[in-house]
Amino acid sequence: MKKTKLVVAIMLTFALCLASISSAFAAQSPNGYNNQSDVDTAITNGDLPAGSTAAVEASGGVGAIESDTPGESVIAVITKVLQMPVGTTIPTASFKFTATAVSVDGVDAATAGNMPALNMPASIDYSPASHGTAATADANTATYTQESEDSIFDGVTFPHAGIYVYDITEDATNSTTFVAGSGQEMVYSPASYKLYVFVANDGIGGLYVRAVSDVVTTVDNSDQTADFKVDPTPGEQGMVFTNTYMHTHLGSITNPNLAVSKKVTGSYADMTLYFPYTMTVKAPDVSYDPDGDLPPSSVTASPVPFTATAPTYKAYILNAAGEIILDPTPNSVTGTGVTVSTTTGLITVTSGEEFTYSLQHGQKLVFIDTPVGATFDVKELGTPSYVPAVDVLGNDAAGTYTSPADHHTAAAGVALDTGAYLVSESVNKADYTNNLPDITPTGLLINNLPYIGLIVLAVGAVVVYVVTKSRKRNRITTKA
Repeated sequence: MKKTKLVVAIMLTFALCLASISSAFAAQSPNGYNNQSDVDTAITNGDLPAGSTAAVEASGGVGAIESDTPGESVIAVITKVLQMPVGTTIPTASFKFTATAVSVDGVDAATAGNMPALNMPASIDYSPASHGTAATADANTATYTQESEDSIFDGVTFPHAGIYVYDITEDATNSTTFVAGSGQEMVYSPASYKLYVFVANDGIGGLYVRAVSDVVTTVDNSDQTADFKVDPTPGEQGMVFTNTYMHTHLGSITNPNLAVSKKVTGSYADMTLYFPYTMTVKAPDVSYDPDGDLPPSSVTASPVPFTATAPTYKAYILNAAGEIILDPTPNSVTGTGVTVSTTTGLITVTSGEEFTYSLQHGQKLVFIDTPVGATFDVKELGTPSYVPAVDVLGNDAAGTYTSPADHHTAAAGVALDTGAYLVSESVNKADYTNNLPDITPTGLLINNLPYIGLIVLAVGAVVVYVVTKSRKRNRITTKA
């Protein structure tokens, strides 16, 4: 009899637990179903009770994430991605996030009044020395990824079992997040997520987060779809906020951020000669990406790329004294998307468009607003008899600074191309030198060569005549 009462008591306790769980999840199922069709199939198969609806109104995605261990809460984290052109120094920044209470069991948060604050990270911090996992989104774009150290549910006390809903966003207005300096630009993620937290009774008098369903309400990047679910658990980068950073050293003619110089050597070199060049300056992909090189995860609605039209960059040609050549017409600056002022000397070139120009000895082409990570490629066309060489400072494709300068040479009269380099945070330049090999003096005036030739020919004729005469005379003498 006592054994029977014990069994009945256990069964009643189990039934009460089931009732509490079913009441919490009658409206929405936390299981990993993407949509109502999946839930209906589960009901038909007996996996869910009749009347169950999808975990959220989302039309697809990864489904809700359930705890693998009963009584052990699901772990959910914030993922921060900071992307920038390759070779850019990582800025010091502290990114902050907000969880706004929406409802509990369908009751507005303001009315319910019992929604606890989530354990949002105080900040996710970046600096040149601490920046998380480094990777590349494409050949021109570096990414640095960090997750919040703790679960956003750690230390949170929920008052009862139920479905708690929060809006998760990044706080881009906080003045301590990032203070932009000269030429610095930070574009914040526009992402927002609606997080459904399924809090269940653990059967021993406690509560735990049995499942979460994280729905994209505003997409972070082109890899996401609004109203689809993502996975906010560690390593999945589901609840991601992607920020984009760019840095432009706003230079001057005395401190340019990119320069091409000309030096001519040789005792008989023509210092007035113009040497022709072609050049291309291409914006970083996060700034302008007409070829679609950025992966969808790096294309954000912030927007990134920053512009849908090709940016332009400002340049001047300086004389040997370092002064702006106000009318650079003799330098033959031409090309698609190029404008030239013949009164101020301002030259604007368009990203990705090749342009041509010429430089004399001592002259220099200088840029004052090319961003870090922009690609530059300079080619000097061959000039007969002159031997070209160039020393290049800048970043290579991996973002490593070329120090000492890369040295390139070519044969006399042959074109010399630097190849592609990236604008770095330091000095960026291509210093061309053209040498005309010295001519050994012979003491002869070239202008007199025709006359000298005639004299030599006349002397030669006389010598031939004398020799011939001498031979004839010898023959006559011999016969006699």
